[in-house]
Amino acid sequence: MKKQSMTGIAMSVALALFMAPHAVQAHEGTHSTPKAGATCDMTGKTEMVKKKKYRTVNYVCLPNSKWSQALPVSKSDLTTKDMWAKAANTGMSAAFGLVTNPTDKDIRVIGARSPKYTSFAQLHEVVMDPATNQMVMQQRPEGLLIKAGETIELKPGGNHIMFMGLRQPITAGALVPITLIGSKGETLKFTAMGKVYAGANEEYDSGDMSSGMSSGMSSGMSSSN
Repeated sequence: MKKQSMTGIAMSVALALFMAPHAVQAHEGTHSTPKAGATCDMTGKTEMVKKKKYRTVNYVCLPNSKWSQALPVSKSDLTTKDMWAKAANTGMSAAFGLVTNPTDKDIRVIGARSPKYTSFAQLHEVVMDPATNQMVMQQRPEGLLIKAGETIELKPGGNHIMFMGLRQPITAGALVPITLIGSKGETLKFTAMGKVYAGANEEYDSGDMSSGMSSGMSSGMSSSN
């Protein structure tokens, strides 16, 4: 992945979010109906579309900036426990907790949404950037794989659900509704409790300003409690 100047990008993107908090939301609203394989403007964005005969499908803007295939909505077998979201007033936040797959088949999560609180969400991991020797956040290119019979922990400094462009503050004690979307259209709805937390301030390194406006962005700079 080609590295960019993190300091310059972080400052410019964070300033843009502070000066124009509704810019991301306005951009998200200017779109046509998703089409599988077509270019999408913000990775992590999801769209629910009603088809004929009351059939509903999900589309996910994948990390390659292409819309996923139409995913017929079905109930997910995944379960969650101890889910919480970092309290923040503006900018970005993240959700953490335990996700369990009680079935005998692997389940891959490729999207997440919480339209009440975020313009769009991404599935992130934290890795070491060899150029700066710092831990940075980036999108997981293949989503989150929960293997059969296993539990994964979403945690600060590890895998997590990243909220981009908050529409309203996440306050301590708030119940934040979140939906996970599987690669076959499986949907899991749950709530995460808002919690004051001082960590989870790693910088971003998505490498592409056009993919969700998240390159070089620091959660410590673009969100405040």
